[in-house]
Order: sequence, then C-alpha cells, then structure tokens
Amino acid sequence: MRIAIISSPRCGNTFLRLTLSRILDIDSGAYHKPDDIPKNLPKNFILQIHWMPEKFFFGYLNSEKFKIITLSRHPLDIFVSVLRFSKFEKQVENWLSGSLEIVHEKFKKMDFSSDKFLDWCKSEYSKKLLDISFQWSKNEVIQIKYEDLIENTENVISGLLKLIDNEIEINPVKIRRSIEYYNLEYFKELPNSHGWKGKAGNWKNYINLKEGKKILKYHEQYCKRFNYT
Repeated sequence: MRIAIISSPRCGNTFLRLTLSRILDIDSGAYHKPDDIPKNLPKNFILQIHWMPEKFFFGYLNSEKFKIITLSRHPLDIFVSVLRFSKFEKQVENWLSGSLEIVHEKFKKMDFSSDKFLDWCKSEYSKKLLDISFQWSKNEVIQIKYEDLIENTENVISGLLKLIDNEIEINPVKIRRSIEYYNLEYFKELPNSHGWKGKAGNWKNYINLKEGKKILKYHEQYCKRFNYT
C-alpha cells in the first residue's frame, strides 16, 4: 500500500501522514522535491511532498501505484499559518525549490498587518503556493478539506481509509489513539513549533475583513473550486 499526500503547505499534511502511518503501521517520509525521494521505497509507504502535478512526477506516482490525497484549506488560514511557521522554520525556503519568495530572515520580522506580508498574500508567489492543492484537485485524487479533518477527525480518517483500500480493517480504538497521540500539543512541542492553533477561521484574529476580501478576490479561482468565502 502506497499513499502520497500532496497539497499546499499548512493544510494538515504532516498530521495526516503521521496519523495514517501509526494507524496502518507503515513507514512514511516527507520530501521537498521529487529528486529527494529514495529510489527503492518500501512496498508499504506514505509519501508527503509539496509539488506540482508535473507530467513526469504524476507518471512516477502512477507507476509506483500511489493513492494520492490532496488537502485544501481556507487561503487566509494558510497564509497566517505560513507567516507564523516561517518565523521558526528555515526549511520553508525549500518549498517548491524556493520559488515562493518565502525567506526565513525576512518573514520572521513581519507581522500579520504589515504591507510586505499582505502584498505577498496577493502575489504570484502565494498563488503558486495555493496552486499545489488547486492543480492536484483537477486529477483523480482523494480530496479532503482541512476544516472537515479537524472538526470531525475520526469519521474523516475512517472514511479515508475505506477510500484508500476498502479491505482495510477499520479499528476505531486504534484510530482514536493515533489521533490522540498526534494531538496539537505534540506539534507545538516540536523544535520548529510546527503546531499553532489547529482550528478553522484563525485568520480573523490577524487580518481585517476589508484586507481579507482583497486577498480572497485575488485567489478567486481557488476559493470557487473549494468553496471558501
């Protein structure tokens, strides 16, 4: 069984990968680009990456029999989470090979109301970040919304397991314990402070409505596809 979780950053990708890995008792790994993926992967493996559905990569995943999962999240929640995470994690510079103009030293000095951050939220770079989930969603993938995942975690994961392979034995106790193990506190205590609020609508505490509307207008295609307002 091979699973690939491919979405825009800050959509719950790591939580889902680790939780599925524990439930299914299989190894997993996260990579910045396809060239980083080991050539001889185990028969059972969960892959996590932020990358576009380029023809060669899509072909590789199909040839290696990966089931692909793509997550989406409200753009404004993604952006405030990106800014906050970038203050602690320098590796954000490696997302999409550094093409997102996210520089750790610059972002850690910004606040949520700064013109530089708000301009980035309405730029080709933020669009490219959202485009990962947007473009993958056009293909035959399993789609999950972050909001559903955090609000109804057990049911979403149980349903996801059936979509991955309807022969998987659903063990509610194991699912619950895995979710509890990788709770928000687990991610908060990581060296890069990977966890933060873990909720929907967090952007409302940091971006005013007028500015938020301008940003969402810029990302209208994404919002329409995933029904975000």
